[in-house]
Amino acid sequence: LTGLADRAGRVGNKMKAAFVKAQKAAEKFRAKLGGLKGAILSLGTAALTKRVIGQAASFAETQVRLKALSAEYGEYGKIQKLVEQNAKTFNQSQAESASNFADVFARLRPLGTSLEDIQTVYKGFNATALASGTSAAAASGAFLQLSQALGSGRLQGDEFRSISEQVPGILRLVSDEMNVTVGELKKLGSEGKITSDILINALAKGFDLNKGKIQQLLDESPAQQFKKFSNATSELSNAVGTELLPVVVPMVKGLTAMLK
Repeated sequence: LTGLADRAGRVGNKMKAAFVKAQKAAEKFRAKLGGLKGAILSLGTAALTKRVIGQAASFAETQVRLKALSAEYGEYGKIQKLVEQNAKTFNQSQAESASNFADVFARLRPLGTSLEDIQTVYKGFNATALASGTSAAAASGAFLQLSQALGSGRLQGDEFRSISEQVPGILRLVSDEMNVTVGELKKLGSEGKITSDILINALAKGFDLNKGKIQQLLDESPAQQFKKFSNATSELSNAVGTELLPVVVPMVKGLTAMLK
């Protein structure tokens, strides 16, 4: 009987030890889950912060670029006002408007094109692109091609093809300016006869012809309402990122020095 009691005691002790071990394992597992949740939240916060700071840094870089480009002309203040005006008129974010304007300014201003003519090109192109239903991505690509054509002095080759495919409304403006049919423009382009002056004069009419259409589009199009929301998000991100940059940049410099 005593031996049976001793054996039962040993079994009880083993069961108790097993329960304690299981309890510790469960607690450890819960701790790991908690740590994993914290890590996931930390990663999410870090990714968000990185994106916000990256966007703000990109916007700041565009501002630096505009300031450098306009330094010899003393037009930075005027450009800032035009960028803000264009963003509002064409439902663009400040970053988008500034970057696009910087591209065309960099190509045309050194050639002697006035700031007023550069603004004419910007407004005429964007009004025609919006009225044509061109997507933001396609319009951005076509605008780059247009700025390259204006910089080279004529519209031809790849630039002509890109614009005719993505913003055909531009060709209608050019054909009216040259008093020819749209079909004749390809040949005239290959001959180098669609010059920068013709393009600027044609685009000058683009905004006036389409401003009624684009206002209606901006007011009624669901896609444009989503774009407004995206722009607002972008502005918030830039504002937050701009506040963080003075703190983060010195830290990055310090870490870079440590790595070196």
